Amino acid sequence: MNMRAPNVWWAWVVACGALLLVIDLFFDWFETSVNVAGVVVVNTTSSGWGYSWGIVAGVLALAVIGTVLARHAVWTLVCSFAMLIATGITVFVGDANVSLPAAGVSVDTTRWAGWVGFGLAAVTAAAAMVPFLKALSATPRGLEPHGTT
Repeated sequence: MNMRAPNVWWAWVVACGALLLVIDLFFDWFETSVNVAGVVVVNTTSSGWGYSWGIVAGVLALAVIGTVLARHAVWTLVCSFAMLIATGITVFVGDANVSLPAAGVSVDTTRWAGWVGFGLAAVTAAAAMVPFLKALSATPRGLEPHGTT
């Protein structure tokens, strides 16, 4: 299936969503603070690129942009869903690390940029399905819907 469908808006949504995700990965996705007796001892953040699955999500976002430009709808769909999975793993499993030899306290918080990135990946994957929706809803040849003659 090629991308010469009459509605090419989905290609723009996919490309822009993937590009915005690449940019969003540079923001702080995670924050960790260690408090001792009400005083903040260490406060650190980590960008989306700081976690291995974030790097995978960024590379897949660049691959999505490449497949859109190359007009390969199937590969765009595959790469966008892989990007969504990698972004989800990053948001739900990623963290900002604090190393304190005397204390093993660590509290992780996912910041707004992580949730925005996950939303961008979801919108991108949803838009990548648009060219396939008509094929999925078509009635196969030789079959008539029940009750028609």
